[in-house]
Order: sequence, then structure tokens, then C-alpha cells
Amino acid sequence: MKNFIISDKIITEWQEILNLIVSISGVKAGLIMHINGDYLEVLTKNTNKTSPYLIGEKNHLKDSGLYCETVIKKQEMLLVDNALKSDKWNHNPDLQYNMIAYLGFPIRDSDGTPFGTICILDNKENHFPPILSN
Repeated sequence: MKNFIISDKIITEWQEILNLIVSISGVKAGLIMHINGDYLEVLTKNTNKTSPYLIGEKNHLKDSGLYCETVIKKQEMLLVDNALKSDKWNHNPDLQYNMIAYLGFPIRDSDGTPFGTICILDNKENHFPPILSN
């Protein structure tokens, strides 16, 4: 597994991007998740709304059932507008935070190595604006 070095400047810029996306979309949370060994870790989160996630919070990556695990495995966008209405997602670990809607995209290093995800989550059904999900 590749070790990534991320500067404070990059993390600050990502946080600003998350704040903007959360503000524009009206969702509850925005996250940058990164692969850290066998774990998926919250690298940064939006700060302009109350988010239930904590920076540094980790979950096992393999077989976690997390939305982000699927994005990383498939290396493609994932849209879940209401996990409670889905047999596949109605036991997702993010439901502990009442995060039932998810839109996430993979992040890769310049050499194509999977880094993690950028995602937004909401505590209500959300079909997300086409500008965000296309």
C-alpha cells in the first residue's frame, strides 16, 4: 500500500472545497476519506455545518459495508438516494449517524493509485442535483 504525504495546505483547500459543496448542495456532511493501511479514515470534513463525523475516525476498509468502500473497489461514482429503501444499503454503517443519502467519487494519485473518496452525505432522501452527480 502506498503511503501518501498530504500537506496542511492541501487539507485546508480540501476542507474549503467540502464547505462549498455542502453549502451549495444543502447536505449535512462532506468528507474526504483516505485509505490508511487496512482502514478508511476521515481525513477532513466540512466545518460550515454540524457533521457527525470526526477527523481521524477509522473503519476497517475490507468488508466494512461503507458506501466509500464500494467507491474505492469499483473506482467509480456511487449515488444512494435513500439507503433505507435499498436492500443493499439498509444496513450501512453510516446509518448510525442517520446518513441515508450518499454521493461519492474516487480520488486517485497522479499515478492512478487509489487514495480514497470525496463524498457528501445527507440525513434525508436526496436525489442530488444533476450538476453534482454527473
